[in-house]
Amino acid sequence: MLLATPGVDSARRADGADGGDDDDDEAAAPTRLVTLLARPPTAQATLLAVAFFLPVGFYETIWAKHSTNLGGSSTVIALSVALYGLPYMLVAPIGGRLGDRIGSARLAQRGTIGLVAITAVTGIPRGYWILIGLGVIEAVISAVAYPNAQAAMSRACAPSEKATGQGLAGAASIAGAGAMVLLAGLLFEFGGATVAFAATAALVGLGAGAAAVIGGRVGRPEPIGPPISDRG
Repeated sequence: MLLATPGVDSARRADGADGGDDDDDEAAAPTRLVTLLARPPTAQATLLAVAFFLPVGFYETIWAKHSTNLGGSSTVIALSVALYGLPYMLVAPIGGRLGDRIGSARLAQRGTIGLVAITAVTGIPRGYWILIGLGVIEAVISAVAYPNAQAAMSRACAPSEKATGQGLAGAASIAGAGAMVLLAGLLFEFGGATVAFAATAALVGLGAGAAAVIGGRVGRPEPIGPPISDRG
């Protein structure tokens, strides 16, 4: 019946005569996670995703406590969290366009440098308004760079692997944040704010450094298409 219907038959030819078989093959033989991790570009993207999520787990644990210690009220803490989310709405699209132009892995990798620096510095201030300002700066850095870590994974995967790759990066980043939640409480309780922030920055730097070594793409642009403004 379907083959006797001209419209359906034409649509099947337009999509490729073997399109259905390809889908079946992809579903039958999904790429293993170990295979993805064995490739430098996907391993780099996974480590970058983890590096960006380590501060998330850290802040989830200590932000309210640290702000209260500095004299911040519940209203101030709520304001700081709201202001942290604002740059993502405003800056993330710009970061995505910039990554399309200069290379997503390159931009994400360089963004970790700013993330390490701002995380270490944030533990120094003794005023909550300065703390909030530094939190906004950190949010801007993450908003520009983190979407490009996701894009780097997408670019590193074949079409049949993209969902698997995103799942790998997502699972690894949440696992890293969860581990950081447990570690952050110990660091903050026994080492104080300065030590806790510095240790978190060091862990971010360790993950980002490993990504740079494994990926081998720092400072080298990815092959990309023409600028967005020139595309039809």
